[in-house]
This record gives sequence, C-alpha cells and structure tokens, in this order.
Amino acid sequence: MSRLNRDFKTRHSYHITVRCNNRDFRLTSLDCRKVLLYTIQKAIEKYDFKLYALCIMSNHIHYLMEPQQPDDLPKIMHLLNWYSAMCFNRMLNRTGHFWEKRYHATGFPHTDKKRALNTLRYIHANPKAAGMQQGMFYDFSNYGVYDRLGDDGLTTWHPAFLALGETLEECAAKYRGFCKKYRSQPKKERRNHWGKNVLKGLKKSGKGKKKTPPGQLGLPWDTREFVNPEVEAVAEKFIFANCYNPKVAGNILRREGCSTSRVKSAEQLELRAVTGNEKLEPARVSRKMTLLQIVIEFCKRYMLHSTSLDARKENQTNSNTPPNHHTFHPTKPPGGVLAPNQTTGRCPWGALEVKVPFV
Repeated sequence: MSRLNRDFKTRHSYHITVRCNNRDFRLTSLDCRKVLLYTIQKAIEKYDFKLYALCIMSNHIHYLMEPQQPDDLPKIMHLLNWYSAMCFNRMLNRTGHFWEKRYHATGFPHTDKKRALNTLRYIHANPKAAGMQQGMFYDFSNYGVYDRLGDDGLTTWHPAFLALGETLEECAAKYRGFCKKYRSQPKKERRNHWGKNVLKGLKKSGKGKKKTPPGQLGLPWDTREFVNPEVEAVAEKFIFANCYNPKVAGNILRREGCSTSRVKSAEQLELRAVTGNEKLEPARVSRKMTLLQIVIEFCKRYMLHSTSLDARKENQTNSNTPPNHHTFHPTKPPGGVLAPNQTTGRCPWGALEVKVPFV
C-alpha cells in the first residue's frame, strides 16, 4: 500500500522528528553533531527557511521550522537526511540506511500560540526528560537562545515567543518560568506482537564485538582526522550560544583538537579564573595529525635514534667501557629546540628533505 501524500500549508510551523535506524545511538559523536549543524546551515542558505527550535539527541533529532513555500519542506528534509547520512556512513565506517524511515511531521498555524509554546518547551525539555541534563540548557539545543537572547547563527525566535511580552527580556522571563513548570510523562514502549508465540523460546545470541585478528596493528594514517574550519566555526558558534557553561564547552572542544578563537577565548577565561593573570597565553591545543606530520614524526624519530647510536659508539671508543643499555637516554636540547646544525635532515630513503622541529 502506498503512503499517503503529506498536506503542507502556508504560514504553518512543522514539528519534525527523524530517528536513527534500529534506534541505534549513532549521534553521540561530537564530530557527527558538528557535521549535522553545518548541514543545517547549508540548507538554510539554500532554501531560506526559519528554524525555530532544534535539539540533537543521541538517536533522534527534533526540528521546528517554517519553510518559505509548502513544497520546500520535502526538499529541505531530503537535503538534510541525504547529505548527513552520506557523511555519517563514511565517518562511522558503515553502510545501509542511517535514518529509520521517512521523517515524522505535524503542522500547526501561527495563530495557535499555545501549541507553539508547548512544542517549543517539549523540544527544549527532551534532554531533561531523558535524564541527560538536570536543567533546560543543553549544548545541542537552542534553549539558550530563548533564555539568554543570544544568536547561534542557525535559529530564530518563534512569533509565539515574541508575543509573550513587550520586551525581549520579559519574553525570556515568561518563557523561562513556563519551562520550569514542565513535567515529563513516561512513554509506553511499543512492541511488535507478531509471532510472539514462536519467538518466545528463542534466546539472544551471545556474540559480542568483532575481535581484531592477532598480529594486525593499525597504521597511523588509519586514525587521522580532518578538520574543516567552516564546520568548526558553525558548530562552535551554536554550542557557545546555547551551552550552560562556556568554560566546560571550551574544555571539551579543546580536547577534541579545536583551536579557533572561541575555544582560545574560553581557555583564556579559565586561566584568568584559576591564576588571576591576564597576560598568560593559552595552553597548547592538541592538533590532528596529517600525513605530512606523520612523515615528519617518523623522520625525526629515525634521526634521533641514529644520532644517539653514533654518540654511544663514539663514547664507547673513547672510554673503552661496555655499553649500559639501562641508563642511556637521548637528552632534549635546552630551550626545546635543536641545534642549528640539527634542524634539517633527510628521510631514510633520502628522497625528501624536511625540517624537523623538536616537540
């Protein structure tokens, strides 16, 4: 039986929900969420729709949006789901359907302000209802834009929110009090009862995760990651606008290897709070390894090892004493840099001359 056609109307807001296939928790990765925020920005630039609410959970996503034309909504969701699924399958090294089925959409007109506010509160309270947060603030929900009246670069305020008061501060205060009254209701889990008598006696298989064959080690370039500045900028603007504590968000992004101005500013605030010194430089941010850095690191270790062997042989010939393998360690030059005659070297195959800084 064919599916019923959707009836989209003008001047309507649509609450849209999409869920991962088999209800798997595929959206827990920070990189996947960054790519999803970047995809949403590209969809907004192409179709110019209004995104009133957004909440990215571990296995599903909530949207509240209003397209310019009713026929644009299927195109918007096709772009979001298709592009994100292609990216996630490559990032997670998987194949097949990423999203469970076609998106669920319910619409209501702008005149229904009560339903609009209830829908906004329901979307923003999803992390709290799931036990992920104690309050309403969530790094990947735009509640912070409504509470602190900020700008995350993706979402905007709903007309029902703007009708709560004469000023934005009054609207934010009333919506904050409205959200505090929310009480989540437990949902009954729906189960399929077809064939329950046949499947009653079956047991789950005890197969666990696939074991790595012995003797196979991963190569350095198998785990390297690529950083896209545009994706990082979109994600960090959204996170810092909606997170509860910018210092904590900055620490998380710094551990993931981000080094943009927002992360450095959050790190600088943390250093000032701890030490009270405003002239301290931020700590070094961990960087992702590229293929060139891997080659340089390999060459550096090779040359340090060969240099240490030559030095040990020279000491042995001068002192005529047996080598001591337990106390010999290559020393680090003073200041953390190599001598001028040691800054350049050749790779083992002698085909590439690279600079070898001491880390």
